[in-house]
Amino acid sequence: TRWIMMLRSTLILAGALLLGFVSSFPAVLLAVSCLGAGFAAVFPVILGTVGELYPELTGTAFSVVIVMALTGNTLFNYLVGLISRIRDISYFPYILIFCVVGLLILYSIANRKMDNKRNLN
Repeated sequence: TRWIMMLRSTLILAGALLLGFVSSFPAVLLAVSCLGAGFAAVFPVILGTVGELYPELTGTAFSVVIVMALTGNTLFNYLVGLISRIRDISYFPYILIFCVVGLLILYSIANRKMDNKRNLN
């Protein structure tokens, strides 16, 4: 699953960078397609990781992940709207990049925990 996250994160970053530097409709369509393909696999991979990390608390762990995802999405939308009102929407790709880097950091922390748990067994 690590390679899936790295591949998908690379797609998200490529889409965000492309979105930040292009203005033609076909290029924007390609950028949004990269973003969609990248984000499509993130949630299932995260749920799988959490399910493996906490098998005895799967329902609770999934609930926590879903609440985190919904809260993060709401805050992300609010932040983008606020920044767009103060500046303009051109900051959106940079906010996306910042969030993907944060996602990768959190995923790396979870993977270290899983590796430690596997080594103890």
